[in-house]
Amino acid sequence: MAAAPMRKRQLGSSIARSVPT
Repeated sequence: MAAAPMRKRQLGSSIARSVPT
């Protein structure tokens, strides 16, 4: 279950880094 939130957090970080609004 710890991998689910961890992966979601990394995905959000990647998107924020790609297009920091």
